[in-house]
Amino acid sequence: MLTLQLNQQIEKSKVYLSKIAHKFTSDPEEAQDLVQETLIRSINHTEGFLNNSKVGSWLYVIMKNVYINQYRKQQKRRQYEHAEISSLLDQGCSEPFTFNQVEDRFAATDIKRAMSALSQENYEIFNMYIEGYKYREIADQYAMPEGTIKTRIFHTKKVLRKSLAAYEISKTA
Repeated sequence: MLTLQLNQQIEKSKVYLSKIAHKFTSDPEEAQDLVQETLIRSINHTEGFLNNSKVGSWLYVIMKNVYINQYRKQQKRRQYEHAEISSLLDQGCSEPFTFNQVEDRFAATDIKRAMSALSQENYEIFNMYIEGYKYREIADQYAMPEGTIKTRIFHTKKVLRKSLAAYEISKTA
């Protein structure tokens, strides 16, 4: 079967896929996402379709696998959230959990203070590093060898770690 003919059959199967998606989930938006993901995967993997006349069966298998993968991801996310809540309960917190925004402001102030204590050049280099620039890009910007940039960033991290030691999370917790 030619790719063009297969793509036309896939396009015609949207209604069929929509009905199947609604059997997997009752949420209309989730069903639409499932149909779209199935269509994307089927179009991207047309070479996997062996000259079989049952396009609907092939699409059903793709949709089933997409749904199973999404379900597994959702379960892992729930396990993670449950583990996080359990650790907060173990630490003596009670529900509802709130995070201390005042403490966050103090931390931000301390980080700014520690960064301002750096030399101007080290501050700029480290800031570029934080913003996601690669070592090579920073080295080109400052006309320095890449190794020098790596060393400066390493020492800057060390200085900041020392000045912000009060915020370090103990590894035994």
